Amino acid sequence: MAIPPLFIQPLVENAIFHGIVPKKEFGIIKIDFYIEDNGLKCSILDNGIGIPASKKMKENSVSVHKSMAIDIINKRLEKIQSTTGQVSKMIIEDKENGTKVILTLPIQFINV
Repeated sequence: MAIPPLFIQPLVENAIFHGIVPKKEFGIIKIDFYIEDNGLKCSILDNGIGIPASKKMKENSVSVHKSMAIDIINKRLEKIQSTTGQVSKMIIEDKENGTKVILTLPIQFINV
């Protein structure tokens, strides 16, 4: 099976740069793949600083960098869903200790 390119990598990068690096201590990123409800699911869980802390750090920053990864992935997922007629989505959850992203792709979209 193949996953369309550049779906997982930007999410792992976000976990590293926005979650683990600011934490300045040992970090864990757990990536799981599984099939559920006729879809391939990818779960990316980190024990970083979490979404609210990351947003607060960005507010206090003078950086002009605007991350486009989430917007681009959402647009690609919308295109896949409109093409296949099957569920294609991304859920981002703020956890007590980190962030969890669940990416869902329809099985028929996966190249065999």
